[in-house]
Amino acid sequence: GFHNDCIQTKIHRADNVKMKYVEGRSSSLLRMFYHLFVQTRQRQRVPPQPFRWFENLSECLGPAMQIRAAPYGDLVAACMVTLRHQKTLVYKYGCSDSKLNNLGGMPWLFWKTIQQAKSLGLDELDLGRSSWDNPGLITFKDRLGGKRIPLNYWKYPQPAAHTSMYGTLKRPAGWIFGHAPLPILTVAGRLLYRHIG
Repeated sequence: GFHNDCIQTKIHRADNVKMKYVEGRSSSLLRMFYHLFVQTRQRQRVPPQPFRWFENLSECLGPAMQIRAAPYGDLVAACMVTLRHQKTLVYKYGCSDSKLNNLGGMPWLFWKTIQQAKSLGLDELDLGRSSWDNPGLITFKDRLGGKRIPLNYWKYPQPAAHTSMYGTLKRPAGWIFGHAPLPILTVAGRLLYRHIG
C-alpha cells in the first residue's frame, strides 16, 4: 500500500546510500533520538517533552518501548519511538534531520519497522493519532497505506476561556518556539509540560 513516488522511491534511495538501522533502549540511542526530536519540535514550533519523559517511558515499559534510528555516516537521518502492546506496534514519536530528508530516512525506517514487526508475528502497525491541523502528517500516513479512524474526545466541563486564550497565544508562541535556541526550547518544554500535560 506504499505510495510509489513518495514512499517506495525513498526507500530504494535509502537502500542505495546504505542507510543503517539501529534499535534498542540504550542511553546513547535515547540521547541520539532526543537531540533530533528537539530539532524537529523547533521546526514544528512547539516545545519538546522533557528528556526525563522518554527516560521514564523506557524504564516503565521496558522492551515494549523501542527507539529505532537510521544513522547515515556521522549523522542521523531519522528516529522514532515505538510501543508494543500485544500484537500491535504503535508509532508514537518521530523525528528527522530536514537536511537529510532527500535520502528517505523516515519512509525507510517505517519499512524496516514493518519488516521487524512482521518477523515478530505482530498483526498491526498503529500509526498513531494526527491532528486535523497537521495535513502534512496526515498525507504522509495516507501514503504509508494508513487507514483513517476518527478519535473523539469529550471534555467536561468545556474550558471555553482556555480554548480562546490558547488560540490567541498559539501564533506568537509558535514563532518564539520556532526561533528559540535549542537549549532554551528544551528548558521551555521541561517547564511547560508540567502544566499542559
